[in-house]
Amino acid sequence: MSRWRREEGSTLIMMVGVIAVLAILAVTLVVVTTNAEHTTMRDRERAKAFNVAEGGLDMALYSLAGAWPDSAGVVPVVDPVAFREQFDATEYPDPGTGDFVAVDFYDDLEPVNKQVQWDSNENGIMWIESQAGVGGKAARIRTQVQRQSIGVSTLVPGVAVYSGGNALMTGSSAVLGPMVGGQPTAGFFVNGNLERGWSCDLSQVSRQIAGDEIWPQLPGGRQTVGATVPPLSDFMPDDVVQSLVSASQLAQNGGTEISQSSPGFSWPYGCNYTSPVVVRGNLSIGSEGTYNFTSLWVDGNLSIGGNTRVNCTALHVGGSLTIGGGAQSQSFGPTWVGGNVVFGGNQRFDVPLLVTEGNITFSGTQYVGGDGVGSNPKPAMFLCVGQNKTVTYNQGSGQFVGVVANMGGPFNMPGGRGDHRDVVGAVFAVGSVSLTGNTGIAYDPTVINNFAGSVTTTAKIVADTWQELQPL
Repeated sequence: MSRWRREEGSTLIMMVGVIAVLAILAVTLVVVTTNAEHTTMRDRERAKAFNVAEGGLDMALYSLAGAWPDSAGVVPVVDPVAFREQFDATEYPDPGTGDFVAVDFYDDLEPVNKQVQWDSNENGIMWIESQAGVGGKAARIRTQVQRQSIGVSTLVPGVAVYSGGNALMTGSSAVLGPMVGGQPTAGFFVNGNLERGWSCDLSQVSRQIAGDEIWPQLPGGRQTVGATVPPLSDFMPDDVVQSLVSASQLAQNGGTEISQSSPGFSWPYGCNYTSPVVVRGNLSIGSEGTYNFTSLWVDGNLSIGGNTRVNCTALHVGGSLTIGGGAQSQSFGPTWVGGNVVFGGNQRFDVPLLVTEGNITFSGTQYVGGDGVGSNPKPAMFLCVGQNKTVTYNQGSGQFVGVVANMGGPFNMPGGRGDHRDVVGAVFAVGSVSLTGNTGIAYDPTVINNFAGSVTTTAKIVADTWQELQPL
């Protein structure tokens, strides 16, 4: 019995030891967890600082596109308040805690001189540098950007209509052009047969027809012309077409990702994004308001309707672009569309360049390409590059000022305004051209000449110049 009495309390000692070990393990776990949390927070702040700096770079790129600094004192401004609005309130760094974003513009001089904040050597290249700080962590990046001027200065003048196939004119349709000394200054080129009705008017244009001209007033109603008609590539060279395709693809596949339910995409009063926006899917804008974007990239379809106004400096639509609704003004920068383009309703469009791989259909009443023909009509270039695609122009009282070119199929005009000025400029088609009813195309040299002066300034990142720098 005495042996057991000598071991009394041993269990308590063991329990105290176990508790001590557990306490040490618990403290160690707390320390490890705290350190891990701090490390994760630092990594998150470092990543957030980098993302904010990259966002500042994107915003600066589009600021340069809108106001290239080609003289001293003309410095683009990145508004930090507008910049913060592009981020979720819980994600953007808080300036009250010392967090910041700062963007610098300076010329590409050797050695670097950040005081020269304009393109002093006139080579069209600048540096953009963006630095951001979040939670004590900072990131600093920079890249060179190059100025681009988009115009159609190489467009061959003097062509009212070019048909790569047959041409059909019925009713009282007409192709018009200015006369000098009683002689036409614009041509109607048909690389096939031309068939026209009694009342169709071609008196103001010269005709070059590769096949037969079929007209009731001709002896026998038909005669073979057999003129040599140049290929369409003589008027719309491949390099010009490719440059237009490239110029239309300026929207950025990156930036703030949004959807119709995103904070800041406020219905029904519109939105105001001052940095590039991306939609990974379809986007439908159909409520009242004005929706302002810089670069807008939509992976899927874009639909615009209702009493809605949309403004953007560059637009990419991977699917179809459909626009209808009330009498509003739509202003797009260079636009590329992968699917069909449908313009309906009653709208006015300021679109310097639109390129699509799908069909183009006009209906309703649209005014495209400026306010009219004058000293600066701001002409539009609509270019279809898809194979076996159709451009259909069937409007009421609207008007298209500029050039419509279908490089993969026919051009059809079944309805129009009644004064033969439905398209003021020129029409090109690799396929047939059909004008029916009281429709018409009016060649105007002012419009064609204004393509050289209708220049859109954009900016793009120079390849292999992106750098991550040590934060200041």
